[in-house]
Amino acid sequence: MLEFDSVYVECYDLDALIAGWVIKPTIEDISLYRFSVWRSNTPDTGFTKVVDGLQNLFAYKDADIDLKSKWRKFYYKVQVYLASDLTKLVWSKVTSSNLKPDVYALEIIRRNNLLLKNFVGQSTYAFVRRTWGQRCTACWDAIKQRKTQSNCAVCFNTGWVGGFFDPINLNVNFNPPPEMIRHAQFEIQPEQTVAWCSNFPPLSPKDILVESGRNRWRIVQISKTEKRRTLVHQVLQLTKINPQDIEYTLKIPGSE
Repeated sequence: MLEFDSVYVECYDLDALIAGWVIKPTIEDISLYRFSVWRSNTPDTGFTKVVDGLQNLFAYKDADIDLKSKWRKFYYKVQVYLASDLTKLVWSKVTSSNLKPDVYALEIIRRNNLLLKNFVGQSTYAFVRRTWGQRCTACWDAIKQRKTQSNCAVCFNTGWVGGFFDPINLNVNFNPPPEMIRHAQFEIQPEQTVAWCSNFPPLSPKDILVESGRNRWRIVQISKTEKRRTLVHQVLQLTKINPQDIEYTLKIPGSE
């Protein structure tokens, strides 16, 4: 059976909460399992099922809640079960919603989203890199605890089956890349640039951005701006991915 490593609840605006979970590394086929999310206003009782039958998904956006009250608190727990045998199931620990952003942070986020959506942003897909889950069935050496090949089509060089989570659509403002030449044993023309986006999704180095289905960029560094520990703005240092790299085979919606 799969085991939970952690469960978290995050708030990015007053429209919804994001309930997510992390499972411990495993060699089992994760696609054989399903997840359900349960919610309550108390930590011990009164849990009701919010969504069921999630497959290969590890976060759920719960928009059927009222976050306008200052004092209302929400508690979540997640159930994982074997699709072929419903008696085999595991519950996560109960986790509560984090502190909501204050009104100033919410206004910063709203203005960033407005600017990106209507004026300077470009429709982009973000592939968030997997760092947990099922180990690669093609290139992972369980004894040496490392990958044994490059350009693996199963894990996309991450060591985890699938490589990346399902793409998330967002708006990003890309700066034009500077034109440069580096001289080593031969001439190199690297493409690097800077971009910025709002607070969701939270990005990390090695995540991938697909710019309108054309250029693909790897995040190499991130500078984040927070308002009282609430993420409001992300500045991304990017390097262009070579079209021959395995990451270029990642599918985006509508590309098939």
